[in-house]
Amino acid sequence: MKNIKKIISLCLIAVLSMCLLSSCGKKKDYKKNAGIYKLKSITNGSQKLDEEMINAQEGFGLVSYIELKKDGNVIYSVDGSETKGTWDDKEITIGGEGANYSFKGSNLSIDKSGMKMEFKKSSKAEIDEILSRASKDK
Repeated sequence: MKNIKKIISLCLIAVLSMCLLSSCGKKKDYKKNAGIYKLKSITNGSQKLDEEMINAQEGFGLVSYIELKKDGNVIYSVDGSETKGTWDDKEITIGGEGANYSFKGSNLSIDKSGMKMEFKKSSKAEIDEILSRASKDK
């Protein structure tokens, strides 16, 4: 009977140790990708709004970007109209709707029901520059 208790105790210790070690593992640090990303292209089926068309719109002060904040909040701005949301290691939620996302280098891809949006890492200064150029032209 003592041997069975020892075996059970050792098994419990081994299981608890594995649980503790697995929680200490290095988690994917998705927040290192926090920052501002400027829209580069949108593809929805056979329709595509490419980078050239988007750059042409920027001449009129129409700029779309997404800001992923380290605190898990998101600001999605389309031509000056902002929508707030959240993000975590699995999805971005904007306006109550979630979408899968991925990073490749300095690019962010968001895929929602077949519509794919591509963003390129940018900065607040670049966004402000686009907006100020458009306001000078008015």
